[in-house]
Amino acid sequence: MKNFIKILILSLFTIPTLAQQASEIDPKSVKLPRYADLIAIQAAIPTGQQGMMVYNMATASNWYYNGSSWTNTSGSLALPFSQNFNGSSDIFYIGNIGTSGSVAAFESGIASNPDPVIRGNNWGSGATISSQSSGLGSSGIFYIQNTSNNAAALSAQTNGNGDAIESINGGKGKAGFFRIPVSSNGQTSLESETYGAGVALKSTTYGDGSAGLFTISNNLSGAEALNATTNGLGRAGNFSIVNSSNTSNAVFSRSNGSGVSLKSENVGTGAAGEFTIPGLGNSSASLIVNNFGTGIGGVFGIYNANSNSNTIHSTTNGVGSAGYFQTTKSTNTTPSLRSYSNNQGAAILGQNTGVGTAASFVINNPSSSSDAVSVQTNGTGRGLTIVNNSVSSSALLAVNLTNLGTALEVTGGIKVAGTNKAAFKIVTISTYISGNSFGIVNTTMANRSTDILIVTYEYTGGSYLNKQFATYWNGSNWEIHLTDNTAMPVGITFNILVIKQ
Repeated sequence: MKNFIKILILSLFTIPTLAQQASEIDPKSVKLPRYADLIAIQAAIPTGQQGMMVYNMATASNWYYNGSSWTNTSGSLALPFSQNFNGSSDIFYIGNIGTSGSVAAFESGIASNPDPVIRGNNWGSGATISSQSSGLGSSGIFYIQNTSNNAAALSAQTNGNGDAIESINGGKGKAGFFRIPVSSNGQTSLESETYGAGVALKSTTYGDGSAGLFTISNNLSGAEALNATTNGLGRAGNFSIVNSSNTSNAVFSRSNGSGVSLKSENVGTGAAGEFTIPGLGNSSASLIVNNFGTGIGGVFGIYNANSNSNTIHSTTNGVGSAGYFQTTKSTNTTPSLRSYSNNQGAAILGQNTGVGTAASFVINNPSSSSDAVSVQTNGTGRGLTIVNNSVSSSALLAVNLTNLGTALEVTGGIKVAGTNKAAFKIVTISTYISGNSFGIVNTTMANRSTDILIVTYEYTGGSYLNKQFATYWNGSNWEIHLTDNTAMPVGITFNILVIKQ
């Protein structure tokens, strides 16, 4: 303080006038040149000399020139403090060269005060607040100590078109890190909400890393690593690859546990999963399921007892097959397609509403001795039933194109059943006897001129037919003729086998 007074006295005697103002000295005081504010001082004294001193009426304090700038001699500010400055340097600078302590502390001590502790208004294009750390500490810390405080520790809002918060890391660390260290806290570490038409959270990478990574490090946690929910009409998740040269999967799911790697569930009325290729020139499969383990390649189940829908429904509008099952291992003795039913319906049903066959079984290996179709039953029903409702086609067609092998082989007896049998017994009655002829009624299988009839006589006791006979188509039905032209006896039994042409 003594040095300061010496400087003041020397200034008063060496500088008689400043900006047309004179210093006044009386026995009780010294009156310095007076200026309205710092701008007025700088305008009046554009080139100051070290040691000059004036009075700033805006700050109500003495200011001296330290050789490079005007400095306030007061150790404290008169509050409220308001000062305008026209320059390119920092208006306010405080430095702490100690080993501890904050550079500045701002505190609002009234709990009912709703105003911010620090407020900055910026009408320029620069940042309102700039925080920089040249050491090892954080550039900024926002901390709420009051446990009952529900306000945000950091709140950023913009009415412009820019981002409310922008975080950039020019080093190798993270651009942002959000952590909740309290294990009992059930809140999200990062929450994003929007009432606009844009996405609530967007993650983009221009490097070689992933755009998003969600990890649960607690091996006891039963929560989802990623949970996407929508109450709107859009998708809960969308995974797209826009690079046409990309050969990677749009979605990749991997599990090291015993559960399924990917599960899709629909509790509404829609499908649980849909795989679509809209490109007409794309020859890839809509769905590929690979299993290199010992489990099943795919499981499709309907567990609703009231459902009458198909477990698997395969449809094609093209010229290929609706379904294809292939076994590539030559030593595999398991069927390529197995159908098991525990109900009263058929295990396999083949229907064709077009002009093709309902089922086709082909063995292309000429060295194979296996049956193309093998039908077996361990029950009391038939091994095979063939029904034909056509009036012209055969119910069964057996063809051997080599003309050397057997077209049809039957082991065991042949039973002819039904109301209109191909093999039947007929007994002569007077109603259908005319002379030496006995007419076979047209209601039997023998009803066309192209039929081949094999007729044998069956002796049943009584009269014995020791005569030759032949069959004859009379234009409307078949007849059995006695070749000696004697009268056909009554009560004779004939066995007839009809082969249709």
